[in-house]
Amino acid sequence: LVCTSMPAGPEQYIRAVEQLRTNQRTYVNLYRKNVGDQGARAIGDALKENTSTTELDLWRDKIGDNGARALADALASNSTLQRLDLYKNNVTDKGVQQLAEALATRNKSLLHLGLNSNSMGDDGALSLADMLKKNQVLRCLALRDNHVGVKGVRDICEALKINKSLVSLDLFGNQAGDDGAKAFADMLRTNKTLKDVRLAGNAITNDGAQALADALRENNSVTTVDLFGNNFNEEGATAIIEAVRVNTNITHVDLRGLKVGDQALRSLDAIVVERQVQEEVERQAGGPDRDIDEVIAASIGGGSIDREQAATKIQALQRGRLARKKVKNVIELRMRAAIRIQAWYRRWKKRREAERQ
Repeated sequence: LVCTSMPAGPEQYIRAVEQLRTNQRTYVNLYRKNVGDQGARAIGDALKENTSTTELDLWRDKIGDNGARALADALASNSTLQRLDLYKNNVTDKGVQQLAEALATRNKSLLHLGLNSNSMGDDGALSLADMLKKNQVLRCLALRDNHVGVKGVRDICEALKINKSLVSLDLFGNQAGDDGAKAFADMLRTNKTLKDVRLAGNAITNDGAQALADALRENNSVTTVDLFGNNFNEEGATAIIEAVRVNTNITHVDLRGLKVGDQALRSLDAIVVERQVQEEVERQAGGPDRDIDEVIAASIGGGSIDREQAATKIQALQRGRLARKKVKNVIELRMRAAIRIQAWYRRWKKRREAERQ
C-alpha cells in the first residue's frame, strides 16, 4: 500500500503517521513528500507503537541526520520493520552512526537498509562495519553513490570476515579503487554468505580486477558480480571471465561500460546464459535432474524401493525430463534473443561514437 495522494504541506505525512499508529499498512511509501526531520520524528514515534508495517520508503524526503536519529531511536524498540530505504536524504556520517548503533544490538528485525545517494564517508562506513560485527540479521546493505573510500571499504570488508548474515552489498559509485578491490578480494576468501557483489563505478583498474578474479575462483557463495563502468580493459575483463568460467556458482555478471572487445563479451555471455538457463529450468520444472540410474540401483541393490516402485519413479522422471527439455528450449531461445539484441546495441553504439569523432 502506497501513500501517494496526500495534499501538500505537513499534512503529507500526517495520514501516514496515523496509519502507522493504527497498524493499517504493511508498506508505507512517502516518496518526495518533504517529510523533513520533523516528519521523521513523528514517523519514528509512530513506529515505536507499530506492529504491522514491514516496509518503509522515505525517498528524497530531506530528513537529514536529525530524521535519521529519530528513526534509529524507533528501530531500537520496533520489532516488525524489515525494510528501511532512505534514498537521497542528505544523511551524513552522524546519522549513519545513529542507525548503526541501533542495529548493532537493539534491533533484530531489519533485513534491508538502503542508504543510496546520501552523504556518507569513511566514518559512516566504520560505524556500519562495527554494526556488522555484531548484527547477524541484516541481509542487504545498499550504499550506492556515497563517498566511501579505501579506508571505509577496508573496514566493511574486515567486518564481513566475521558477519554471517549479509548476502547483498551495493557499493556502486563509491571510491574503492584497486586497494579497496584487493580488500574485497581478501574478504571473499573468508566470507561464505555474500551472494550479491556490486562494485560498479569504483575506478578499479586491471590490478584490482585481477585480485577480484583470483578470489572469485576460490569463493563458493557469490552468484552476482557487478563491475560495470570501472577502469580496467581487456586484460582485467579476461581475468574476471576466466574466474567466472571456473566458478560455476556465478550466474550474473555485468562488465558493461568497459574497454572490452565483443569477443570477450560474447565469451562471457556464452558462460552465463547456459547457467541462467539451467537455473530457470530448475526453478520452473521443480529442481535439478535426478539420476534414473540411482533409482534402478536403489531397487536392485536392496534399497528402500522394489522394482515396481522403481518403474513408476523412472516413468515419472522421464516425463519430468521431457517437460524440462521443453522448458529449457523456450528459455534458451529467449535468452539468446536477448543476447543478440545486446550485441547489436553494442555495435550500434560503437558506430555512433565513431561517427561523432
